[in-house]
Amino acid sequence: MFWAKEEEENSLIRLLKSDHFTLEDVLLNEFVVQEARYGKAELVNYITKEENIVALLNFSLNPVIDSSLPMKQQYRYKV
Repeated sequence: MFWAKEEEENSLIRLLKSDHFTLEDVLLNEFVVQEARYGKAELVNYITKEENIVALLNFSLNPVIDSSLPMKQQYRYKV
């Protein structure tokens, strides 16, 4: 969680070191806010890749709305 020590290798850092993951995996990880706050190079480098910036903009500007979900989850992005 966000209160974990900075020097511990958490699930997000392990995910970023793996070979196969998606932008959605990164954004939904429980440590993404903590690591963004710490300015972790692995996360910054991944998020600032051109294709990820474009995907983030698409998530924001063209949300996929699933009306079958509860209201809280309807605007959750889909990759």
